[in-house]
Amino acid sequence: MPPKASKQARARARLDAATQRGREERLDRILSRVRRGFLYAVLAFPVVLLIACYAVYAWARIDLAPALPTDARTEAIATIRHALDGDTPTRPTSTALARRPRGGPVFVTVWHRAQPLFRHVSADGQSIADAVMAAAEALRSDPGVTSLSPEERARARIKIDVTRGAGPIITSIPAAFSLGLVPGVDTLAMSFAGKRHFLMADDMIIGHYLEGHRPFKFIDWYAGLSTEDAVLTLYDRAGVSAESLARQKPHFYRIRTEGFVEAPERGAAALPVLRGNTPAPELTPKRLREAAIAGGRYLLRMLNDRGKFVYEYHTNDGRRSDPVSGGYNMPRHSGTTYFLAQLYRYTRLPEFRAGAERAMQYMGEQTPSSCGVTPPGQPAPPYACVTDAGAPSASMGATALAINALAEFEVATGERTYHDVMLRLGEFVLFMQRPDGSFSHYFDLATRTRDIKTRTMYFDGEAALALARLYEVTGDNKYLGPLEHALDWLTGGSYDYFAGSFFFGEDHWTCIAAEAASRYVKKAQYVDFCEAYGQFLRRAQFAPGEAPGQPDFSGGYGFTPFFPPNNTPVSSRTETMISAWRLSRAHGRAAPDTKRQIWRALEFLTRNQIRPDNTYLLHDGELSQGALMGSTVRRDIRIDYIQHACSAMIRATELFPDPDYVIPAGSPLAPSP
Repeated sequence: MPPKASKQARARARLDAATQRGREERLDRILSRVRRGFLYAVLAFPVVLLIACYAVYAWARIDLAPALPTDARTEAIATIRHALDGDTPTRPTSTALARRPRGGPVFVTVWHRAQPLFRHVSADGQSIADAVMAAAEALRSDPGVTSLSPEERARARIKIDVTRGAGPIITSIPAAFSLGLVPGVDTLAMSFAGKRHFLMADDMIIGHYLEGHRPFKFIDWYAGLSTEDAVLTLYDRAGVSAESLARQKPHFYRIRTEGFVEAPERGAAALPVLRGNTPAPELTPKRLREAAIAGGRYLLRMLNDRGKFVYEYHTNDGRRSDPVSGGYNMPRHSGTTYFLAQLYRYTRLPEFRAGAERAMQYMGEQTPSSCGVTPPGQPAPPYACVTDAGAPSASMGATALAINALAEFEVATGERTYHDVMLRLGEFVLFMQRPDGSFSHYFDLATRTRDIKTRTMYFDGEAALALARLYEVTGDNKYLGPLEHALDWLTGGSYDYFAGSFFFGEDHWTCIAAEAASRYVKKAQYVDFCEAYGQFLRRAQFAPGEAPGQPDFSGGYGFTPFFPPNNTPVSSRTETMISAWRLSRAHGRAAPDTKRQIWRALEFLTRNQIRPDNTYLLHDGELSQGALMGSTVRRDIRIDYIQHACSAMIRATELFPDPDYVIPAGSPLAPSP
């Protein structure tokens, strides 16, 4: 290469190198700025989020006035009671009643058979005492009250709600509107054309307004306020028309009240109310037994002569399912029959034995001699099954729980009246077991074939329990191998996939079955599984104080303070934790956390059981005594709600055996304050 060309090439190479270095330096500067910006964003995000959360909290927070003392509440109730009885009311003198409510009115309501016969809303500027006297005077001349008989007046319950504060609510975003009220606590208020209108928390509870929102479209689960129904109700009360809405938009907000209700015993202290419920007596082992018996007696009241239960009862209006022609569920019938037999075993009260026998009579009617149609010329199968009337298939759940009920009755009474039927049902369970230890869940009655695809929660655990009970009453080894195979699958094979390492299903029957089998099949795998299941459940159990302002959540299970816990999941999980505790003890392991978990859950359940003092929102409080509803905001009663809750209560008396023993206040098992 000529010297001149060589110099030019070297110069060009130096220029290219300098250009490349410049590009790299610019890129480094850009990347450095990006890294710094990202770092600042990461550092700033929690601060911004904290500021945003605080801003929302400060905007939405209700500054509550102090609560009234008990004597002031009682005096206010007494004033209204004088007027309700036709006497001249006396103005309350408590100094606590001389102040004005904060942010809203005083509501005085007279409840009778779940209906507000009378409601008075105080005028602006009135003190609490003035509002009570104004309500008493209005009550004396109200036609809905004056038409009541003396007996009806005596049964009516007085409720007073005093506003403690008001706060905003977002209405432009449907989900925020629906979840913006504390369910069963907040009142929805509307201001329109210079007037105020209110949809009270009690109204929303008995009107089923609090199950109207579907937070997750992929789950068939409803919670939160039905905003459309609530708004239309307020519009109707206000006489709002389409024309008036075009001229003026209503303003919605929420108010928080302190509610207190008249005690059933005249002259007793007024009872504070939270979500339609009143404080329960202190929980003791003796109370557990009494609560279980009260639940059993509700079921007996709902059992007809044929042995069939009133499956569902609605406390707000007295509607009930027809025990003759209405919809029914044989697995739940079988489970409830089991509980009555269990209650007889624990209490030896003959009424529960008679009830179990009646319920078993109906169970026998649903157990044909041949499970399905036997073709002409062919022998009948060796098994029997329990069927729902008119159903095309028989479920494993109905048959397995029927075995549990029959075995429980045989153990409790020593009678073998249903022994042969139980054995034929047992053959069905064995027939339905699959090679991996699980079970087919449905049997087609027309073709007499197993449905190997359709799966239902609980059935595998119920089938395993049936095998354990069969071995218990017969001692026949033909049940022992299938039982072990089923428990091996339930505590191992059923979770043998990647996601199975991170969660548990509804395995409460699994641990009940493992505990029932522990005298015959004792494996560390079973107790390890149930202890891990209990630990998993405890993460979702509300501890005292964990849901601020909602102490009734304590002991319940849930994943957010937005939704009040349902009673039945608490009940079934308490049943299985009792079994898990006993299983741990059988393996020589202490389980104090499990015992504490059980006690908190029992507090929750007995708090939510229907008692004379918390019936003011019920259509028939006497009929409903001892039952449990779906939750504090779901007012239906179903037989399995009582079965699971009260079975847990009566079985828990074995953990706390002294009927006069009260848990000391300093104990970790002590009831929460």
